[in-house]
Amino acid sequence: MKKHLLALLVAAGAFSGTVAQAYVAPGSGAPGDVILGFQDTAQNIDYIVDLGAGSSFSGFTSINIGTDLAAAFGAGWATNSNLYFGVFGINSAKSQIWASTLSGNSAFPVKVAGALSITYQHYTTMLNAFNTGGTVLTTGVQLNGASGLSFQSWTGNSPTAAPTSAFAVYNQSLEAGVAANQTLDVYQTGNTGGSSTALFKEANGNPIQVTSAGVVQVVPEPSTYALMGLGALVLVVLYRRKARA
Repeated sequence: MKKHLLALLVAAGAFSGTVAQAYVAPGSGAPGDVILGFQDTAQNIDYIVDLGAGSSFSGFTSINIGTDLAAAFGAGWATNSNLYFGVFGINSAKSQIWASTLSGNSAFPVKVAGALSITYQHYTTMLNAFNTGGTVLTTGVQLNGASGLSFQSWTGNSPTAAPTSAFAVYNQSLEAGVAANQTLDVYQTGNTGGSSTALFKEANGNPIQVTSAGVVQVVPEPSTYALMGLGALVLVVLYRRKARA
């Protein structure tokens, strides 16, 4: 009976849970990785996480960084109207970019291929800061102070720092507001700007959000909620059977 119970509990967990996203530890970031960045525009504080190779980013599900967000931005981070988040990455060949836009915006227009050398320089400067600078937290790195205005930080590469383009690539925002419960659409785009693929998109029912618990995740489809309900029902049935035995 116990073996059957364990098997069913595992099955129920598969229905109701999500697979946590792997991440790259500070010090091991590499060109081509996708960076998840947060910035507090009032306090000039950044927090960045390396989500791994952009070539695998289409399989992103979720990552729990609640502990780090509280450490970097304070216990009230979830209601902080100055806190924004986004994602960005570029490969070493400068042929592919992975980047977010506020949900509902069109795919970002990439500059001509030659200009991507500047983009790559900005990106790798930030990646180096992830690997060697800042305050290392549980999952990512906090950057603040003067570094928040340089290209080694997320803020320094965002249009909010100055009236320029994000990572020297495009002019519209690559970020969404955390407290406003805004979501991100994420595109993979070639260096000509004419081959954008939506990896995560509100119009397709799968944008990326941040929950109040600090889980950055793809918004679950309705069918996912149904499976979660089924998993909970299985647990209730098993509990009742065990109680009667």
